[in-house]
Amino acid sequence: MSLETHAEEKFLPIQKPAQSGSSSGPMARSDREAIIKRFKIEPVHNLDEAICSGKVEKALTLVNALYSTSNPLDNPDTSIVFSSFSPGLRSATKSPALHLAVLFGDLTLIKPLTKNGFSANFAYQLSFGPGMQETLAPLDVAIASRNEQIILELLAHGALLDPTKGLSPCRQLLAPTSLQLWPPSDVFEVISTLDLLLSHGWLAGRGFARQNTPIAMPTLLHQACSLPPTFSEYRLPLVNFILERYDTNYLSVPALETPLHHAIHLDDILVVDTLLQAQRSFRLRNMLDKRNAQDSQPLYQAVQRAIANFDLPLTIIRGLLDQGADLDNFHTQYESRRLRSSKKTHSTARSIAMESGREDLVALTKLHKERATLQPLTRARTVSDDGSLRKSTLPHIGVLR
Repeated sequence: MSLETHAEEKFLPIQKPAQSGSSSGPMARSDREAIIKRFKIEPVHNLDEAICSGKVEKALTLVNALYSTSNPLDNPDTSIVFSSFSPGLRSATKSPALHLAVLFGDLTLIKPLTKNGFSANFAYQLSFGPGMQETLAPLDVAIASRNEQIILELLAHGALLDPTKGLSPCRQLLAPTSLQLWPPSDVFEVISTLDLLLSHGWLAGRGFARQNTPIAMPTLLHQACSLPPTFSEYRLPLVNFILERYDTNYLSVPALETPLHHAIHLDDILVVDTLLQAQRSFRLRNMLDKRNAQDSQPLYQAVQRAIANFDLPLTIIRGLLDQGADLDNFHTQYESRRLRSSKKTHSTARSIAMESGREDLVALTKLHKERATLQPLTRARTVSDDGSLRKSTLPHIGVLR
């Protein structure tokens, strides 16, 4: 699960864990209690209680005592802690101690905990509200809160950016819920953590699941293009930064919707223009023919947006047409999206534009038809000298700027 699952929910911000070397020192007990209440954490061991209370020295003593006695179960200070361990493997199965240390920013506890059996990849269920449970690894929480020192410490002790099962913790960085719970001071704070993840092996064009995962999975670019209005000013800087590091040779797991679909849905003209420029320079693959869950290509979706809001400028539609989007590609709509065998209707971006009653949109559609007549957008079959059919590439409409 991902924190972005509840993107539409409104969350009150919580205290951001202090970075290593911060003059503010350990998190205050009142802030710890707010986090405990927020995530509905129930300490069940004396180690958990020590961390929740901010008694870092006591927690260190308990952790260091785990392997310092021949029979820990005879030691009253460690017996409760060891009750959460498998007797043979000494691996944590229940205690959220490492998650708590990450949530509270207790950097000094990370190494002792991971050295004494608490897995950096152990998933623990945290609650964000009624019916909203998320199973997260410590690295998920560290990335969501953008605590770079703890991210580095967890990576140094076995935390995985690309786990063999489940989804990558990298998806938490730009998840709207993460940004709401731990509000950044500015976009550069987010870019700093993003740069850290990319410099430690994550690929900007990679889907958040393994390549053989048979599900549609977004990338960092998808997330950046779909940030909600609250963080709209973050979209363009993040998109530009990701595109600079984007590897076009890397085959990411295909997402159901392209970044272009997301940007069009949010009427973000600058992001759409940036994506189209990246496509023209071959930094991105062609997205104009891709369809979303509603079977809409980007141009059809843009025309729908313009019809729904007559005050919306036609800049996005012009940009798509200049790029070579086809007004006459069919859009198929079924009576029931679940039943593909049900009755279906066909329409095109041109047909709905002409029927919209919006004069500037109708005029743009007619103008494009006249230009398309002079410069066809498709490949045509012609007859060669020997009488056989061959394909010839006809002139293509270029950028009309």
